[in-house]
Amino acid sequence: MDEVKKWAINLTVILLAGAVMKFIMPSGNVSKSAKTVLSLTVLAVMLSFSFGSEGIDWDFSEFEFENVAFETDPYTQAVEKAITDMLDSKGIEYDYIKVNGSMGDDGVYVIESVEISAQPDNLQIILSTLESELGIEREVFYINGNQY
Repeated sequence: MDEVKKWAINLTVILLAGAVMKFIMPSGNVSKSAKTVLSLTVLAVMLSFSFGSEGIDWDFSEFEFENVAFETDPYTQAVEKAITDMLDSKGIEYDYIKVNGSMGDDGVYVIESVEISAQPDNLQIILSTLESELGIEREVFYINGNQY
């Protein structure tokens, strides 16, 4: 990485020096020649990196893009909040709600289970409300330990 840093510094210095020389230089044939030399110098510095980069370690194995771990907590919290808001707005009582989910292969959040603890007389109301209002499939619900 030091090689890349040195190359970038050299290129920056050459470009800055060229910009200053361009403003100082008088117009005419000398200016055209100086601009040509400056352009060739910048080109040489740019190409020196590609020709002198044999000793640079180009190992990008520390960046494994296939196994990027997606953070699911924000999605899980959002689903839990949507469920609690829906039940609270309908006045349906419950003890707790826990959502378990993961990222699918296509990068879409998948709800694996929704655990709800509630009074037995509220079960059907909870199931029908969450299924119709939020579109959550009945197969992922676990209410009071029972799958529906």
